[in-house]
Formats: sequence, structure tokens, C-alpha cells
Amino acid sequence: MAMASPAIFLSYFQIDQYLLRHCAYFSQYLDAREKDELVRRRFLHAQHRSQYIYSRLMLKTMLSDAINVKPRLLRVHTMASGQPKLFASGFGLDNVSLSISHDRDRLLVAAGCRCRIGVDIQIIHGVEWPLVMFAMGWSADVQRCLFEERSRSPGILMTLDSLSALIWAGYESWLKLSGCTATPADFAWNSINLVEKYSVIDCPIYEMRLSDECLYNEARILLMLRSNDALAVATLPS
Repeated sequence: MAMASPAIFLSYFQIDQYLLRHCAYFSQYLDAREKDELVRRRFLHAQHRSQYIYSRLMLKTMLSDAINVKPRLLRVHTMASGQPKLFASGFGLDNVSLSISHDRDRLLVAAGCRCRIGVDIQIIHGVEWPLVMFAMGWSADVQRCLFEERSRSPGILMTLDSLSALIWAGYESWLKLSGCTATPADFAWNSINLVEKYSVIDCPIYEMRLSDECLYNEARILLMLRSNDALAVATLPS
């Protein structure tokens, strides 16, 4: 089994009405244990079932060529910690880290080969961001970052909502590096800096710099701001 070292694989996906209506059909491509887990979860809504089904199919399709294993021999199993883990021909691949995030009809999945990875996707509109930032104790830091970013990058209109969504996505991606065992008190950042104004898909990319007192402060967190969602990818050397 060949695998690049280290390497990161990402896939972004939006579930349209066709895929939502036909998620039961596509569930046939899950393996027996994945189907058992789907039944055990007892999802009441088609959207939640589709998130489960398509995230796993995306991961297996994305990684099949990378590790030279046919998709039907791959399985994504949820561990007791709640984290997804990749199996190939029944054997767990400890040197591959998986992460899954979804918000409504959007999916973001990732795999890190020989590194830990966490991703998050967060829809911007329709969230009371000032209340969320206040509840997390981040209101003053958000206002500081907003002022600094507007001063550094006047050509990009950063709003309080979009910055809050970026910070939340960055926090969630960092949290997944800890296996979701860390607490908000363990998280602190110094700055959010523009890395690239015009990416391949014409969306600005930022980097969140963690504070020295932050747990896993050696992690790197990249953020992408789109019209109605914020994406975050956190990586940590194995």
C-alpha cells in the first residue's frame, strides 16, 4: 500500500435536492458496518442521513487512488471517541487521520497522512454571532481582530459575522486535533492574517496564529472565507 508522507487531502461538497432524495440508493455503497452504524444512529431527517452517507463515500473515493486501495475495501468507522477512522481490508490505518464536518447542505472532509487533521465548515448567515462570541468569552478579541484585519486588508470587506464564523471554524478544527477533549479555556489565538487575497476559487485565505499558552499551539490553522461559509483546516505533525 503506497502512501505519500506527509500529505493532506480535502474535499468540499454540497448536497443538492437530487442527492438528498436518493441518499437511500447511495447507501448501498456503504459496507456492512457502516450500514449498521447508520441504523444505530436512527437519523430522523434525510439531511442527517445524507450527511453521514455522502461524507463516507467522499472520503473513500478521495483516498482510493491516494493509497492504491479500491473504494469497496475501505471503511470509515466511528470510534468510541466519536472520531472517524479509516480501515482498509479490515485493518485500521493508524497513520491516516480523518475529519468530517457538515453544516446543513455543505460537507467538508479531509484526510491527513502521517499528520493529524481537523476541519470545520460553518455557514455565516442566520447565526447570532455576537451572542456566540459573548458566550465563548471572545467578544473583545473579535473586535480587536476585526479592527486589525480592516487596517491590514482594506480591499477586503471583513464583517463581524464573517470574522466570527472564521474564528468559530478555526476553533472547531483545532478542537478536533485534541479528539474533542480540550475545552474553550485551552484555546487562544493572537491574530488572523491574510495569506492570499485571490485563491484558485477567488476566496481569501487566512492563517490563525495561536497563542503560546494555547494547547497544541504548534498546530497550523488555515481559514477560507466564502460568500456564505467559512472553512478551516487544522494540522498537527504526528
